[in-house]
This record gives sequence, C-alpha cells and structure tokens, in this order.
Amino acid sequence: MDKERSNERKGKEKAPEKKFLIFINDTKYFVTKEQMTGAELKYLGEIPSGNRLFKEVPGKEPDQPIGDDMMVELKSGDKFYDLPPGVVGGDLYC
Repeated sequence: MDKERSNERKGKEKAPEKKFLIFINDTKYFVTKEQMTGAELKYLGEIPSGNRLFKEVPGKEPDQPIGDDMMVELKSGDKFYDLPPGVVGGDLYC
C-alpha cells in the first residue's frame, strides 16, 4: 500500500513552470505567467501608476501602448518601457 501512495504522489507532481525572460526599462525579470495586464507589468517594474507603458515593436512600426487593463501575451525577450505623462518620444508634449 505504501508503494501505491508513493506512486500516486509521483503521478500528481506538477510540471516545471515555464519561465519567460522579459525586460522592463532594461531590467531583467523572469515571469511564469503567459499573460499579464499592463497594471501587473507596471507593478513588477515599479513604474508609477500615472506613467504610460509601452511594448517595443521591432522595425519601423510604432511601439505599442499598453493600458493598465490590457492583457499582454508574453514571450521571452519582450521589452517594455514607461514614459511619464506629457512626454512623447523623449520630448515634452505641449
């Protein structure tokens, strides 16, 4: 009977969690969620709630703004950054 219980426990072991390496303002973070909201990413990166979050898009396409309630599919290598209100592309917006 002890062998049965031992085998039952082994069969219920969790698979190792998948980890994603993402960058927020050039800082590395390992996350285990496949999706996170903009608010969760801000919290992880210690970004002030009033700042805007963006996901870098390779090439000439504009970077993607990420709203606090927006769900983002994550993959390793994703890069995010924030800008304070009133700043557009490094310049003050008037």
